Amino acid sequence: SSSTNKMASSFSSYLPCSAGVSSPEIKSIRPPAHGGGNGGNGGKLLFGFLPANLVEQLRVNRNVKDYRARITASAQVEKVLNKEKRSLRVISGANLSGLLRFLLDIIKDPHFKVVMTGLTMINTLFCAIGQAVKQHLHVVVPPLVKKFADNKLVVRIEMQ
Repeated sequence: SSSTNKMASSFSSYLPCSAGVSSPEIKSIRPPAHGGGNGGNGGKLLFGFLPANLVEQLRVNRNVKDYRARITASAQVEKVLNKEKRSLRVISGANLSGLLRFLLDIIKDPHFKVVMTGLTMINTLFCAIGQAVKQHLHVVVPPLVKKFADNKLVVRIEMQ
């Protein structure tokens, strides 16, 4: 629809990395740069590059009062995401959709630091995939609008 296209073009102009970002072709992701890609844990990879144990730590510990494990896991996911930025430019459509759902789930976490790390990771992903983000706006925009409408002043200030 034309309203989605207008929103997409205006939304991408707010990304701090949008200047000079070309629209990459979505292909399958290359093998990770860190040799083997399983983070030394012998486990499988999700979304083509992310160790499954990190994803599981964030999902399993979601309702646990001890937030430290989620903060640690989200920081590790962010580190891997930053390390794999170049590979994200050619992430497959299925992996991209799954990764977006995972990152959007992270921003629902009750702990502020985990939410902020999730928002930062969403920005990193958007910067990496460039204009390809437009085809996913219908999934991404509603949860982000809800999060930015958060009454917690610090969330709104941090994301400006």
